[in-house]
Amino acid sequence: MFIRWAFCGSLFAALAFSQDWNLDRGRGELRGFAGVSFGPSSGVMDTVAPTAGVEVAFGLNRLLAVTGSYANNGLGMHSARRHEVMGGVRISAANRSRVTPYAALTAGAVTASVSGRTGGMGGSTDMMGATASAGGSIARFGVSPGGGIDCKVGRNVGVFLDFRAVKAVDIAWYGRTAAGVYFRWH
Repeated sequence: MFIRWAFCGSLFAALAFSQDWNLDRGRGELRGFAGVSFGPSSGVMDTVAPTAGVEVAFGLNRLLAVTGSYANNGLGMHSARRHEVMGGVRISAANRSRVTPYAALTAGAVTASVSGRTGGMGGSTDMMGATASAGGSIARFGVSPGGGIDCKVGRNVGVFLDFRAVKAVDIAWYGRTAAGVYFRWH
């Protein structure tokens, strides 16, 4: 119990004494995240699956940044995975607080793959809900609106919570929620 209180106390102290430094024009940011993805119960990836990824952002001004990201949904699963390679924009709220909400919109490629026979009744159900007798993969154009909150812990370091809804052509929608850490530089 003491260790929990000490950890929480040190986290709050770090937040209280950290300096405010936004992702201004010309600054870069690297994010690493992990979480879970989930979707409707219509295909192989209809349950909660682990996800991990990275994102790079470059500030255009204090409120707007361009982003590029990669996410692996289904990390460690051998039967089905989704990979996202997307780019877009992130718009931060106009405040000078250590906690900053943001909205994001990205677009790019979503690749869904399934290997082997995972379903019963003569085949596996693929990402599109069709029946296939062997594994395969498809790549489709997708969009991903979402948002989250950044919490600056230090001058160049912070943590964040993020949620994205992903929809690709011929691939059922799914959500991705994650938490991670970011590092900023000039």
